[in-house]
Amino acid sequence: MAAADVELPVLEKFVDAAGDASAPVSYISFSGLSFMYATWLAPNTSDGYALDQSGFHLTGTDHSANTIGHDPNDVGTPGNVNFVYAQNIVFENNTFAHMGAIALEFGTGSQDNEISNNTFTDISAAAIQLGGIAPQDHHPETESQLTRDNLISNNLVKYAGQEFYDAPGIYIGFTTRTTVEHNEISHVPWSGIAIGWGWGLLDPGGFPGLMQYNDCLPNTGATPYEWGVYDTPSAAQGNQIVHNRIEYFLEKLWDGGAIYSSGFQGTSLEDGQLIAWNVAMNKRAAAGGNTFYTDGGSRYITLLGNVSLNNPPGTMDFGPCLKDSSFPGLCLLTGILPYGADMGGCVPYGEMVFDTNYLLDPFTFYRPITCNNTNVPNYPVDLTFIDNVKVTSAADVPAEILDEAGRQ
Repeated sequence: MAAADVELPVLEKFVDAAGDASAPVSYISFSGLSFMYATWLAPNTSDGYALDQSGFHLTGTDHSANTIGHDPNDVGTPGNVNFVYAQNIVFENNTFAHMGAIALEFGTGSQDNEISNNTFTDISAAAIQLGGIAPQDHHPETESQLTRDNLISNNLVKYAGQEFYDAPGIYIGFTTRTTVEHNEISHVPWSGIAIGWGWGLLDPGGFPGLMQYNDCLPNTGATPYEWGVYDTPSAAQGNQIVHNRIEYFLEKLWDGGAIYSSGFQGTSLEDGQLIAWNVAMNKRAAAGGNTFYTDGGSRYITLLGNVSLNNPPGTMDFGPCLKDSSFPGLCLLTGILPYGADMGGCVPYGEMVFDTNYLLDPFTFYRPITCNNTNVPNYPVDLTFIDNVKVTSAADVPAEILDEAGRQ
């Protein structure tokens, strides 16, 4: 220990910039800076870290028991560098390293901001988070609450989620016209990029896009309007995830992907989500997951020209049996039952297009036998497959897609 280099972070916030609906914090540029060694102490309290997904977790004791595996009253992991009600903020050519929570977060009311050409490494949770999952995020009452027209471009993200394995490299909540382009993401424990929340329960119609966990208990899945009645579309519209390179994902967990999506992503394919010309490589072989994962409630998504290389199907991992946390019956499938493909999801809504993607298996949309919900027995609907191509190596893929993916 006499020769050890020991860093003991004490700050949880390096930047905490909060405007409000009438006076956003605006027009600040951060360039050429290093943000290093921040902490997050909340998991050391009695709350611990009771994860849900994508860094959102439970705090306090006022949560009702539920059987769907998700809670509408989650809270988010904080940002060590954090902005709320922020406009025209620029982060360019900075380094974020050894951060104890989310490295850089833009929350409610973030508009016209740019995160470009930065490096993120050794991050405890997500490297970048844009938008949240609270009511003011998914159904903002005013235009000032809407998170819109932000750019995340040309960033290097490696070794995010190093303490909190459920965190993706980049997370996009309920946002409008976000562009995530030309980023390189590698060595993440779960998904490279995750977008969306709610599995349809926060969308018009209350689509119950969450499975029932035990076929012997047919009423354990989500039910329509379980999280309330929403008559208007959410803020998730017009987002684009394009020309990114994602390598070495699902390094710790399973049931994720290079790009993971949940819930309705617009009101039609025209204003929906575009996932295009991304290259995903080198998933952990044993990890079951879908490379391009359109999960529960996914709707109005176009997947165009994406590439999957060296991402074989893995197996289910419901943990060991004979534990208090075991899934009865399902734990017997751990490490045995194959799980995943290049395209797939569990209880998606549908109305999605898969066009000219380059995949190991261009024919299968994977829905495992365990993904059932008796409330929506005939979904997904309207899946369109156009000219998808079987590939086994990079030589089978147009060079311009490979060249354009990642940082430029």
